[in-house]
Amino acid sequence: MPEEPDAARELSAALGRTVSRRTARIELRHEFSFGLDEPPARRTRPRGGLPVRELIGRELLGVALRTGGRLVERWVRKKILQSATGFIDFETQRCRFGDPSHATTTLVVGDRTWTGPFGTAVEAASADHASTLQPLWLVDLVRGVVTAREQPSEILQGRTCRRFSAHADLNRAAEAVRYQLAIPTGTARLDELKRIPVELWVDDEGRIRRIRHAHSSGATPSVPPSTTTTVDLIEFDIELPADWSSLPSV
Repeated sequence: MPEEPDAARELSAALGRTVSRRTARIELRHEFSFGLDEPPARRTRPRGGLPVRELIGRELLGVALRTGGRLVERWVRKKILQSATGFIDFETQRCRFGDPSHATTTLVVGDRTWTGPFGTAVEAASADHASTLQPLWLVDLVRGVVTAREQPSEILQGRTCRRFSAHADLNRAAEAVRYQLAIPTGTARLDELKRIPVELWVDDEGRIRRIRHAHSSGATPSVPPSTTTTVDLIEFDIELPADWSSLPSV
């Protein structure tokens, strides 16, 4: 199915309806994944062959290594699935999120981010540049969508949502905000910034409910995306306290 400019315009309109709701409660998830290297091609057996016992031993060792690798991969995938909840303010372009099971929270304002214990003043927390792993970047990426195509609908948060696979131009997105946007990890060429893949789910009221972006590791062509970041917009028009530096645990 070809990409459709009309679908991109629909997503732009959906973003407008979404940010007009001022604030939203969010859920953020990072899923780390990696690919195991393929085993090297089996070497040709030397003339005369090997003893049967040695051949069996090598075969059993190979099976054990492959099985162990799969178990390690499953363990790592389970351990590095991270989730957080929080809020986003579309008007002031800031968000805050954290894992309720941990003592720290993250505040993002434009292209700056602070991390520290809940209740810590911003000045006392560590400051850094915002990254592509944060909710505000995903929302900003939608501002640069240039092409999209509709996929089969899905039920999300009890609503039937239209799902889109799209590509965004990061330069176009950057022109729509007052701050700098982070560049995705693994980007090797400037032209890649014009076609950054992103998935979106739009509800029956025309508002965006989910944004997802897969971050490529850039290691080797055979390695799958290293991180998939998903932000869900759960509830709109949330009342937020004026002092974001003292937000309670979410």
